[in-house]
Amino acid sequence: MKKNSGILFFVLLLLACSGICAQDIQLQNGGQIITIKAGSYISLQLRVPGQTPCLKCDLNYLSGQMVSYENGKLTLRVFHDDEVILDEKKSVGFAHRDYKNEVVRPIREIAVEDILTITKRGTKKLVTRTIGEKIGIVFLLFGAGNILSAPLAQTLDKDGAVTFGLIGLSEILAGGIIGAASVQKALIVSPDFPQKRNPKKIWVIN
Repeated sequence: MKKNSGILFFVLLLLACSGICAQDIQLQNGGQIITIKAGSYISLQLRVPGQTPCLKCDLNYLSGQMVSYENGKLTLRVFHDDEVILDEKKSVGFAHRDYKNEVVRPIREIAVEDILTITKRGTKKLVTRTIGEKIGIVFLLFGAGNILSAPLAQTLDKDGAVTFGLIGLSEILAGGIIGAASVQKALIVSPDFPQKRNPKKIWVIN
């Protein structure tokens, strides 16, 4: 019990220090600057050691609370970890780790050159989906329900079936638009991040 209390005290002390002595991380693209403050919640896509990033390749993933950024090293208190499992340099699966217990959440130091993307996930807590994404999902579910109800409505009223179908399609379309517009954007910080035909801008970490 004393050991766990000591670990928790160290973690809280480290996080408290981060708000005083740690640097925030700045990402710059031309004249645009985005600042992610120490203590914010983020997710990272990382290089897989021994593997060159490609469109069909899996990537390592971390999410958690940023403790600090200094001298090209980002320190993260890890909440979730997806690590690619390799067999002869080929991906064969993932090792999933969720650290729900505050005491056992590990502190990881990540070199900037290993980071491919950074996504902001909240300032007060780790947010996996935005409000807009959740609303979009609700619209999609309602739309699917109306479309599935259309055949049943047809047995009672043909016009009603058409109405159900049109409403369902409208809800699915609205849900898709709202959800897509609300997705938390990953900021690409490495030219090695695999992209399709239209390369997106690269953010430089300062």
